[in-house]
Amino acid sequence: MNKTMNQVFRSIAGMKLWVKIWLMMLGPANMAAFLYLDTDIGFWSAVAGGLVVVTNIPMMFAMGGVTRALSLPHMIWVPLLIYIFPRIIGPEALDPASAEFRLGVTIFVFNSISLAFDFLESYRWLKGEREILGLEA
Repeated sequence: MNKTMNQVFRSIAGMKLWVKIWLMMLGPANMAAFLYLDTDIGFWSAVAGGLVVVTNIPMMFAMGGVTRALSLPHMIWVPLLIYIFPRIIGPEALDPASAEFRLGVTIFVFNSISLAFDFLESYRWLKGEREILGLEA
């Protein structure tokens, strides 16, 4: 287990700087949902985020590091964004001054950007690019 854990940490440490910075922004943006569990957007965003975490962490250790396959569980963002969209845009949108509205916009923006990367990375993984990222020579 120590060897696998060391390899996972080396993989994460070896990621490109911009990817690490992006992940340090994406994580807290999604974790903010746990501060708003009393709202619909907060609750469903926390459920989706929890599902991503409970799938990605075991996958990372099973695969020995960060791989493009970790983008596959992020597809849970698609139904979440479909749920959030009418609550932030349109005639029945939440009050823009509300915390739930601001959370919804934050989750929507960050996860939309994430999905742009995730669709590409999922496609690349499905096409056979299965290397452990961050450990490339």
